Amino acid sequence: MARAEFEGGGVGFEASEPVGAYRFAVANPPTVTYFLSSADVSGMWPLGHAAGAYLLTSVGAEREWLPDPDATSVAFVLLASQLPDLIDKPFAWFIPVLPAGRSFGHSLFLIAPLCVLVIVVARRLGRAGLGLAVALALCSHLALDVLPALWGRSAWRYLLWPVLEVEGYNSPPSIVAMFENSLDDPWFYAEFVLAGLAFVRWRSDGWPGLPRPRASGEPSAD
Repeated sequence: MARAEFEGGGVGFEASEPVGAYRFAVANPPTVTYFLSSADVSGMWPLGHAAGAYLLTSVGAEREWLPDPDATSVAFVLLASQLPDLIDKPFAWFIPVLPAGRSFGHSLFLIAPLCVLVIVVARRLGRAGLGLAVALALCSHLALDVLPALWGRSAWRYLLWPVLEVEGYNSPPSIVAMFENSLDDPWFYAEFVLAGLAFVRWRSDGWPGLPRPRASGEPSAD
């Protein structure tokens, strides 16, 4: 649901339209500003997706479901945690191929077979645990985005795109406006809780992905 506000000339009204948040001059004056409601933008930002995926990897390793995180697994897991947005956002907002910023890359019709493919290929390469970690990271992205739908703060139809239609934007939404709208959404602040927990786990895991400091007395590689 979008709200349109006209400034100038004493004109004002509200309208429902699936649009992004942006400003443009209609005349001189007035100026029109479009706002996305919290329901349109509710969902995790990159920080939350990365943190959630790492937490799954770390806890899975602790329970011996997954291998211990290392530089390779952390890199693949973090990439997988962002992949749906890396597919949808550019090709919906800037290269208008997809209908919305959550559509093809967030659809179960892509993610489910992609998870199976990742697991099969990783197993053939002798990295079955890595494949499972990457698949879980992909699924965690969808889960974190769709959870607000349980209390009516987000849509869920993109999970079944293109069987179900999704509402798109008629212009790239403003990142600043999306951020401002997120400030009214409690789910936005859950990202920082996840990030804090992930940081604690990352530290206890020995900072995987960072260069390991050489122990005292250990010979150098030179």
